[in-house]
Amino acid sequence: HYVSPQVWAWRTWRVRKIRAAVDLMLVLFPFEEPFYREHGVAVKFVGHPLADEIDGKGATQEYRARLKLPLEKRTVALLPGSRVTELNAHADLFVRTVQWMFQRDPGLQFVVPFVNRATRSIFEESIKRHEAWDLPITRVHGHSRDAMAAADVILLASGTATLEALLLRRPMVVTYRVSTASYWLIKLFSHVKMYAMPNHLAGREVVPELLQADAVPEKLGQAVERFLNYPGQSVSVMRAYAEIHASLRCNASEQAALAIQGLLQGRVEHAA
Repeated sequence: HYVSPQVWAWRTWRVRKIRAAVDLMLVLFPFEEPFYREHGVAVKFVGHPLADEIDGKGATQEYRARLKLPLEKRTVALLPGSRVTELNAHADLFVRTVQWMFQRDPGLQFVVPFVNRATRSIFEESIKRHEAWDLPITRVHGHSRDAMAAADVILLASGTATLEALLLRRPMVVTYRVSTASYWLIKLFSHVKMYAMPNHLAGREVVPELLQADAVPEKLGQAVERFLNYPGQSVSVMRAYAEIHASLRCNASEQAALAIQGLLQGRVEHAA
């Protein structure tokens, strides 16, 4: 099995089915290896393919030019989520946060990528609802990685995109909202204290994560502003990013192939 489900974070009892079903689990994150060993599952950490693919060295202006954004304006990328449910939960929050920031600094520009028309439509309905037509928000279809790389700071919903933002070496502010019932279910069954992947990988808060009651425009806007206005805030963040990137960059595809080859050879030799 290549790429572990998040049993280490949620509904851990599923590991029993995994133990019965697989001969070898290939995992992308270092902390997953001891988890599976403790539960009696043969496991090998191979690294993360994205860490091999992304070098984090591109200049923001290069990506702004690709997206036809003004090159010198300070830029905030917005990633409210890729699913309709996430947009329904986050669109108003993100639009109101942009209003709050733009009122304080009219020189900012914003870019938001969408995976499909449905998510874009929800976001644009929120813009209409808040009469925010004048906000300088560039909307693009796809190109989420380019949008993140074009930014000085990224405001995003917790998820896979946080790992991409880390590998691209961009400061980020992470947020997430769910229903009250869902939140308490997560609190009840979750086994992690920090939900943003950079923080979970580092074992400490590297980037701000503002969830549920803390997910309000003023707090999100202030967290983004701290990165924009005080570049020194990013120094320790970039150092942590570099350490995490190095730990995940292991030539994952080759490591996975070699592990599978070793498993098959062992079976052949045993049969012989």
